[in-house]
Amino acid sequence: MLLYDVDWLRKRRVKVVHATLMLRKREFGVNRPGTQFLCGAYEFYQCVHPSKALHGIDRKGFVLKRFSPCGRYLICFTSTYHSVSVRNYTTFARAYENVNAFEDVFPERFTLNVVSDAEEGSMLMRDCLFITPDSRHIIVAVESVVSDAAATLLDLYRNNESLVRVSSQALSNITFITVDLQDGSICDRYQLNVDRVWVTHGVHLVGRLFAILSLQHQTIHFLHIDERTGRFVVLNKVGRHLYDDDDIVSMGMHDDDQVVFTGLKQRLLTALYRRCVRAGCVPQFLHMFSQLRSLRMWQMQIIDSDLVLIRFVQEDAFTSGAPISMAPAVYVFYDWRNAEIVNVFERNSQHFGKIVERCLEELKHPELLDNRFPCTAQYCQQGALLYERIKFFLVHITGESRSETYRRLVSQLPFSTTLAPTNTPYLDPSMFSYDDRLLAIVERMRLPDKEVVKFHSRVTGLPLFKMIVSRGRYVQLLFHPSEPFAISADRSHPNTRATFHVPPLVPST
Repeated sequence: MLLYDVDWLRKRRVKVVHATLMLRKREFGVNRPGTQFLCGAYEFYQCVHPSKALHGIDRKGFVLKRFSPCGRYLICFTSTYHSVSVRNYTTFARAYENVNAFEDVFPERFTLNVVSDAEEGSMLMRDCLFITPDSRHIIVAVESVVSDAAATLLDLYRNNESLVRVSSQALSNITFITVDLQDGSICDRYQLNVDRVWVTHGVHLVGRLFAILSLQHQTIHFLHIDERTGRFVVLNKVGRHLYDDDDIVSMGMHDDDQVVFTGLKQRLLTALYRRCVRAGCVPQFLHMFSQLRSLRMWQMQIIDSDLVLIRFVQEDAFTSGAPISMAPAVYVFYDWRNAEIVNVFERNSQHFGKIVERCLEELKHPELLDNRFPCTAQYCQQGALLYERIKFFLVHITGESRSETYRRLVSQLPFSTTLAPTNTPYLDPSMFSYDDRLLAIVERMRLPDKEVVKFHSRVTGLPLFKMIVSRGRYVQLLFHPSEPFAISADRSHPNTRATFHVPPLVPST
């Protein structure tokens, strides 16, 4: 028996990427049954790509935020952050050699003023924009800073878990607003007074379930956005109480001499105590009780319709000068509908690190309810190879232990809310090869100045096209969800000009 077959001597044939051949193959019905979406439509992105840059597009002073999931709307903020402007997307064909390319490609649908002139000091929160999966409603937030004289003690400390006020951390009145994209009307408002909210790690939308983490008052607000009216329906407020009727019970048991834990803290301490009882280490629980009692919620994300992931840190971490991300953390999976602690993990837990590896797609993109082309290491082969290469570098090159590698992975949880969605065919690592840092840079909307993004074909392995983005300090790159079109602009200066990335007039075959 030969060690090697004859096939290894043969030269591997490079697959030809040609639009005419793909069209003929599709029309003849050569594709296998069940592969029409991939072979009949998706592979054509290899032939049509936004390689031509149209610089100097006047965006009329708008701050470009994101496309809707359906691709029909572009949501923008005005430069004053007082109004929301929704633009219809027509087609990129009107952008070639056109002075008014922005208005022709994106005609105005409506402009809604959400901050009135009487609300002095109020403005839209820059990073708060959520769109429902059906592209029917959007959620924005208006923030106004609360002065020291206006905030009373009852406003600052509403329960025993409320954080101590720090002079460097301002408190605000925050109003979340739902807007109907069909008629441009305000559907509802939900207000949090004298509070602190971290949008990227404390506000999350999955489907029509909307969750807000109140940092100051240590409460998670669970809301449902009505499909027909767009109004906020309060489902629960987890913090001091776990159920809606807990307040009725606690009103008859008030005692000024006793310090009562909040409902969520009580469940957490009970779960940790029972774990120590099973492990036979109750003295260790009693020794660590003062530290466990001072745990406070810092970050949160929705996992599914019932489960949320909460990251707890010590209360001292909010007032110390060191970064909070370096503080010891406890990760809690909480079933908010049944008021149950599902599990508790430490940051150094290897078991938790293995769980994150196996469920990376569900943790990274829970808002993508129908993601046919995932790009994480759980389902994507190229993503898995990249992750294994990084893990090999950390273990064998830098000399870190495997537990330290898992700690690095766990420290990213909960994953931040994606400011710029990457659900575009051109960022699919199974079709295109690009810089390993590109996905993270696009999500953070911080491309380097004079960046040239190069794409290679996964089919042929050859260079395919490149994109020359706009110049600026904080350049964002917005891809259309389905068409070969992208926009790059400096989001720190709305008056600067943008760049449209469109296919060339004579596409390469």
